[in-house]
Amino acid sequence: MARPAGREAVLEAEVARLQARVAELEAERAHDAERRREELDAYAATTPGWFWEMDADLRFTYFSPSVERVTGVKPEWHYGRTRAEIGIPQAVSRETWRAHLEALERREAFRGFVFQRAGPDGVRWLKTSGDPAFDVQGRFLGYRGTALDVTAEMSARQNVDRLLSAVENLNDIFVLWGPDDRLILCNA
Repeated sequence: MARPAGREAVLEAEVARLQARVAELEAERAHDAERRREELDAYAATTPGWFWEMDADLRFTYFSPSVERVTGVKPEWHYGRTRAEIGIPQAVSRETWRAHLEALERREAFRGFVFQRAGPDGVRWLKTSGDPAFDVQGRFLGYRGTALDVTAEMSARQNVDRLLSAVENLNDIFVLWGPDDRLILCNA
Protein backbone atom coordinates (compact mmCIF):
# COMPACT_ATOMS: atom_id res chain seq x y z
CA MET A 1 0.00 0.00 0.00
CA ALA A 2 1.52 3.29 -1.06
CA ARG A 3 1.67 6.23 1.29
CA PRO A 4 0.19 9.49 0.19
CA ALA A 5 2.84 11.94 -1.03
CA GLY A 6 1.71 14.54 1.52
CA ARG A 7 2.30 12.10 4.39
CA GLU A 8 5.92 11.50 3.27
CA ALA A 9 6.54 15.22 3.17
CA VAL A 10 5.17 15.60 6.70
CA LEU A 11 7.36 12.73 7.94
CA GLU A 12 10.44 14.15 6.21
CA ALA A 13 9.76 17.55 7.74
CA GLU A 14 9.35 15.99 11.20
CA VAL A 15 12.59 14.02 10.80
CA ALA A 16 14.40 17.20 9.72
CA ARG A 17 12.96 19.09 12.71
CA LEU A 18 14.08 16.33 15.10
CA GLN A 19 17.56 16.21 13.55
CA ALA A 20 17.87 19.98 13.95
CA ARG A 21 16.79 19.71 17.61
CA VAL A 22 19.34 16.95 18.24
CA ALA A 23 22.05 19.15 16.70
CA GLU A 24 20.96 22.05 18.96
CA LEU A 25 21.10 19.85 22.05
CA GLU A 26 24.53 18.49 21.10
CA ALA A 27 25.81 22.04 20.56
CA GLU A 28 24.40 23.10 23.96
CA ARG A 29 26.01 20.08 25.60
CA ALA A 30 29.37 20.86 24.00
CA HIS A 31 29.09 24.50 25.05
CA ASP A 32 28.20 23.48 28.62
CA ALA A 33 31.12 21.04 28.73
CA GLU A 34 33.50 23.75 27.47
CA ARG A 35 32.16 26.20 30.07
CA ARG A 36 32.62 23.62 32.85
CA ARG A 37 36.18 22.94 31.62
CA GLU A 38 36.97 26.67 31.68
CA GLU A 39 35.59 26.91 35.22
CA LEU A 40 37.68 23.91 36.26
CA ASP A 41 40.79 25.44 34.69
CA ALA A 42 40.13 28.69 36.55
CA TYR A 43 39.77 26.76 39.80
CA ALA A 44 42.98 24.82 39.11
CA ALA A 45 44.82 28.12 38.67
CA THR A 46 44.11 28.90 42.33
CA THR A 47 45.70 25.66 43.58
CA PRO A 48 49.38 24.80 44.00
CA GLY A 49 48.96 21.84 41.63
CA TRP A 50 46.86 20.77 38.68
CA PHE A 51 43.99 18.52 37.62
CA TRP A 52 44.29 15.58 35.23
CA GLU A 53 42.15 12.92 33.57
CA MET A 54 42.87 9.48 32.14
CA ASP A 55 40.73 7.44 29.76
CA ALA A 56 39.72 3.79 30.25
CA ASP A 57 43.12 2.69 28.85
CA LEU A 58 44.82 4.75 31.61
CA ARG A 59 46.20 7.24 29.08
CA PHE A 60 46.21 10.91 30.03
CA THR A 61 43.61 12.90 28.10
CA TYR A 62 43.59 16.19 30.02
CA PHE A 63 45.81 18.34 32.23
CA SER A 64 44.71 21.71 33.50
CA PRO A 65 46.84 24.59 32.17
CA SER A 66 48.25 25.07 35.68
CA VAL A 67 50.55 22.07 35.07
CA GLU A 68 52.59 24.33 32.79
CA ARG A 69 52.71 27.09 35.43
CA VAL A 70 53.99 24.62 38.03
CA THR A 71 56.32 22.41 35.96
CA GLY A 72 56.95 24.32 32.75
CA VAL A 73 55.61 21.38 30.73
CA LYS A 74 52.65 21.97 28.43
CA PRO A 75 49.55 19.87 29.17
CA GLU A 76 49.64 18.35 25.68
CA TRP A 77 53.01 16.69 26.33
CA HIS A 78 51.26 14.22 28.66
CA TYR A 79 48.39 13.31 26.34
CA GLY A 80 48.27 9.72 25.15
CA ARG A 81 50.84 8.59 27.72
CA THR A 82 50.28 6.41 30.77
CA ARG A 83 51.76 6.98 34.21
CA ALA A 84 53.86 3.87 33.64
CA GLU A 85 55.31 5.51 30.50
CA ILE A 86 56.23 8.83 32.12
CA GLY A 87 57.10 7.52 35.58
CA ILE A 88 60.43 6.22 36.82
CA PRO A 89 59.52 3.01 38.67
CA GLN A 90 63.05 2.61 40.11
CA ALA A 91 62.64 5.83 42.12
CA VAL A 92 60.22 4.11 44.50
CA SER A 93 60.17 0.60 45.88
CA ARG A 94 59.09 -2.12 43.48
CA GLU A 95 56.22 -2.96 45.86
CA THR A 96 54.99 0.66 45.94
CA TRP A 97 54.99 0.95 42.15
CA ARG A 98 53.34 -2.44 41.66
CA ALA A 99 50.69 -1.71 44.31
CA HIS A 100 49.79 1.55 42.55
CA LEU A 101 49.45 -0.08 39.13
CA GLU A 102 47.38 -2.89 40.64
CA ALA A 103 45.07 -0.35 42.32
CA LEU A 104 44.56 1.29 38.91
CA GLU A 105 43.74 -2.08 37.35
CA ARG A 106 41.22 -2.76 40.15
CA ARG A 107 39.71 0.71 39.48
CA GLU A 108 40.33 1.83 43.07
CA ALA A 109 40.76 5.36 44.35
CA PHE A 110 44.29 6.25 45.45
CA ARG A 111 45.71 9.03 47.61
CA GLY A 112 49.15 10.56 47.92
CA PHE A 113 51.06 8.37 45.46
CA VAL A 114 54.56 9.87 45.19
CA PHE A 115 56.68 9.02 42.17
CA GLN A 116 59.27 10.49 39.84
CA ARG A 117 58.32 11.67 36.36
CA ALA A 118 60.79 12.13 33.53
CA GLY A 119 59.74 14.93 31.20
CA PRO A 120 61.06 17.77 29.09
CA ASP A 121 61.71 19.71 32.31
CA GLY A 122 63.91 16.94 33.68
CA VAL A 123 63.08 14.62 36.54
CA ARG A 124 60.48 15.76 39.05
CA TRP A 125 58.85 14.21 42.09
CA LEU A 126 55.06 14.31 41.86
CA LYS A 127 52.37 13.51 44.39
CA THR A 128 49.04 12.48 42.92
CA SER A 129 45.60 11.32 44.00
CA GLY A 130 42.77 10.05 41.84
CA ASP A 131 39.30 8.57 41.71
CA PRO A 132 37.89 6.20 39.11
CA ALA A 133 35.05 7.50 36.93
CA PHE A 134 32.14 5.37 35.74
CA ASP A 135 29.18 6.06 33.46
CA VAL A 136 25.55 5.49 34.51
CA GLN A 137 25.77 1.83 33.42
CA GLY A 138 28.83 1.32 35.63
CA ARG A 139 31.28 1.16 32.72
CA PHE A 140 34.78 2.36 33.67
CA LEU A 141 35.64 5.65 31.93
CA GLY A 142 39.05 6.38 33.43
CA TYR A 143 40.43 8.39 36.33
CA ARG A 144 40.24 12.01 37.45
CA GLY A 145 42.64 13.48 39.91
CA THR A 146 45.00 16.10 41.20
CA ALA A 147 48.78 16.34 41.39
CA LEU A 148 51.48 18.47 42.97
CA ASP A 149 55.17 18.94 42.29
CA VAL A 150 56.91 17.84 45.51
CA THR A 151 60.47 17.92 44.14
CA ALA A 152 61.65 20.50 46.70
CA GLU A 153 60.17 18.54 49.60
CA MET A 154 61.71 15.27 48.42
CA SER A 155 65.09 16.94 47.93
CA ALA A 156 64.93 18.37 51.46
CA ARG A 157 63.97 14.95 52.84
CA GLN A 158 66.92 13.34 51.03
CA ASN A 159 69.27 16.01 52.42
CA VAL A 160 68.01 15.39 55.96
CA ASP A 161 68.47 11.64 55.50
CA ARG A 162 72.05 12.18 54.28
CA LEU A 163 72.81 14.51 57.20
CA LEU A 164 71.38 12.06 59.74
CA SER A 165 73.38 9.23 58.18
CA ALA A 166 76.56 11.32 58.31
CA VAL A 167 75.95 12.23 61.96
CA GLU A 168 75.25 8.62 62.85
CA ASN A 169 78.49 7.49 61.20
CA LEU A 170 80.74 9.97 63.02
CA ASN A 171 83.46 8.39 65.16
CA ASP A 172 82.92 11.04 67.82
CA ILE A 173 79.89 11.80 69.92
CA PHE A 174 77.55 14.30 68.31
CA VAL A 175 74.87 16.04 70.35
CA LEU A 176 72.57 18.87 69.33
CA TRP A 177 70.65 20.79 71.98
CA GLY A 178 67.76 23.13 71.34
CA PRO A 179 67.44 26.68 72.75
CA ASP A 180 65.33 25.28 75.62
CA ASP A 181 68.13 22.84 76.55
CA ARG A 182 66.23 19.87 75.17
CA LEU A 183 68.06 17.20 73.26
CA ILE A 184 67.28 17.43 69.54
CA LEU A 185 69.71 14.94 68.05
CA CYS A 186 72.54 12.64 69.04
CA ASN A 187 74.32 9.77 67.39
CA ALA A 188 74.52 6.27 68.82
